[in-house]
Amino acid sequence: MKNFLYEIDHLVNMSEPLEESHLFKGRIKEYEQELVEFFMGIGATKSASETFQTVLAYLSIHQSLTQRQIKDLTGFSSGTISNALKVLSNPAFGILNREDIPGKQEKIYHMKHISKMFQQATLMSVHLFTGLNQGLEKYLEVLDIHRDEKGYQELSSRIIELLESFEGVLDMSNEIIEIFNPDI
Repeated sequence: MKNFLYEIDHLVNMSEPLEESHLFKGRIKEYEQELVEFFMGIGATKSASETFQTVLAYLSIHQSLTQRQIKDLTGFSSGTISNALKVLSNPAFGILNREDIPGKQEKIYHMKHISKMFQQATLMSVHLFTGLNQGLEKYLEVLDIHRDEKGYQELSSRIIELLESFEGVLDMSNEIIEIFNPDI
């Protein structure tokens, strides 16, 4: 692992800046492909579009790319790239920023700050688990009417167990939110 990290550091420091060339060469290209595959694996567990996964993987690695550069890296058609970038730069998703390049009829796409994305995902988790918690608490109240029936004890115990685990997730999520944004 130490040799791997040393080799990456050595090769990155020798590579051309992104402005001159967005295409890595040699071993760096191999490492880049491994990172893309790693990101694709994460996206696959979320059933995300392969196009979105690939575009986001390259933007995660390079931070900023033009549509042409993304096309060069991915091999996708211009139309496919255009559609993906249109969706991913939609403010409702909050994933990419798009800016005009001065003096050119071209745009550059930037990943939003990863800690902000992580914070947004954490906030979504808080809302999800809060809703689940409230729903399970109401279900437990309704279930309490049937406390003398067979299976009540097992089912109510499981619901209480879930509520306790959700409480732990909510506590941890709130701590994460405070770390990334202490002003909340």
